[in-house]
Amino acid sequence: MIGSMSGVIVNDPQPQIAYNMSKAGVIHMVKSLACEWAKYNIRINTLSPGYIATPLTKNVINGNEQLYNRWMSMIPMQRMSDPTEFSGTVLYLLSNSASSYTTGENIVVDGGYQCW
Repeated sequence: MIGSMSGVIVNDPQPQIAYNMSKAGVIHMVKSLACEWAKYNIRINTLSPGYIATPLTKNVINGNEQLYNRWMSMIPMQRMSDPTEFSGTVLYLLSNSASSYTTGENIVVDGGYQCW
């Protein structure tokens, strides 16, 4: 499932309670489903990205230097991710040999955002 770092942190400075709440729900749903479906040998996990440099995100920050600077100040790696940077995590989760004992996990890939 796709979650978001917003399911485990409160974004700043933009208010987005509904989004954060829905992503927290996805993360907890995955934990519940993982417990219920483990007996069928079905693994369920969440990939929770941070800010991704997609056209939509670029549109949100375009012309809003204050928001962009705030986001960058909260990311230890000082940049947003490229969408391709999630392929390794997805391949890990798809691999039966690498992640056969991984279930109910929320893997956050956020450039360190939630470390602050």
